[in-house]
Amino acid sequence: MSNIAKPDLSPGIKPADFRPFNKWEVYKNSETFRSYFHNGDTTPLHIEDLSGKRVYLNEPTHVVQGKSLLLVIGSPLIHGIGSVVNMLYRTGKLLIGYHFWPKKDKGYSFTSSCKHAGLDLLRIITQPLAFLGLTLAALYGVFCPYSGRKLYASIERWQYNGFTLARCFQPLLETSEGIKRYKGHTLGLKIGNTTI
Repeated sequence: MSNIAKPDLSPGIKPADFRPFNKWEVYKNSETFRSYFHNGDTTPLHIEDLSGKRVYLNEPTHVVQGKSLLLVIGSPLIHGIGSVVNMLYRTGKLLIGYHFWPKKDKGYSFTSSCKHAGLDLLRIITQPLAFLGLTLAALYGVFCPYSGRKLYASIERWQYNGFTLARCFQPLLETSEGIKRYKGHTLGLKIGNTTI
C-alpha cells in the first residue's frame, strides 16, 4: 500500500519539487488504465514521489526518456522564444505598475501587489537560469526519467506560472476547478490508443 495517505495536490512550488534524486512508488490508490506501452495490461494510472509527496502519470521509463530526448532538442528553441516573451511580458507589467491596479473581482491589497511585483521581478532575473535549467533537466530525464521529469515540470511551473510545454510531466494539482490532470501532451501526439 502507498506510503502517502494523502498526496500533495497544492499548485504551489516547494523546495522538495527541485530535489534531483527521488524515490518512486506505484500509487496504489490510483485508478487504472489499459496502456499500449504496458502490453495491454491494466496498470495504475499514477506513481508517487515519496520525497515530495506528489503524484505523477505512471508512464514506462522508456516513454519518459523519449519525451525527455525530444525536449532536449525542442526546449532550447521553444523556451528560447518563450523566455524572451516571458521577460517582455513581465517587464511590461512592472513598467506600467499593473500589480498595483485595483482588481474588480479581488479588491486591492498593497502587500499582495508588492509580493506579485517582486515575484515577477525575480522571474525576470532568473529567466536565463531557468532556460538553462530546463534544458539540463530534460537531459537529466534521459538518464533518470522520473526525477528529470519532476525537475523539468517544477522549473516550468515556477517560471511560467501556468503555461507548460510538457503538460504530461506535471503532477496532479488541485485548482479552483478541482483536480487538474495532465493526461496529454501539448502537441496531443497519439501512439496506439495512448496520447503522449
